[in-house]
Amino acid sequence: QSDPGLAHDRFQWRMDKGLYDSAAELILERSASAESLGDPGAWATQVAADMRKRSPLMLHVALEQVRRGRHLSLADDLRMERGMMRHCFHLRPGAASETVEGIRALVVDKDQQPRWNPSRIEEVTPAMVAAFFDSPWPGHAHPLKSLN
Repeated sequence: QSDPGLAHDRFQWRMDKGLYDSAAELILERSASAESLGDPGAWATQVAADMRKRSPLMLHVALEQVRRGRHLSLADDLRMERGMMRHCFHLRPGAASETVEGIRALVVDKDQQPRWNPSRIEEVTPAMVAAFFDSPWPGHAHPLKSLN
């Protein structure tokens, strides 16, 4: 049984080191070098390895989602996420979609070799990320407009 206090201390250490509050590429860099900063265990090494397997674009999108979501009501957050999910399939249609590519690599072909576009975290532009947060619906037509 793990000690909840220890888990909190490890989380706080990561927060203090800025591992959760930077650009995605800095999070990856800091995670890779966190063990040299005194991180207890191999957590940081595993995080860096896992991040390298994920879509660089979606890492940036997820980080931006957390940043924006911190300041939203639940209703506004759900509206934002609904728009994001639509964009996951329709912003870049068909095989150009990161979502479709991930499904192809993990479920359909099972080759475990997704071909992300862009392929590197440093190649993601702010405009690519921002597009996921433009609502595809005007406020009066949003499917979740009635949420309070």
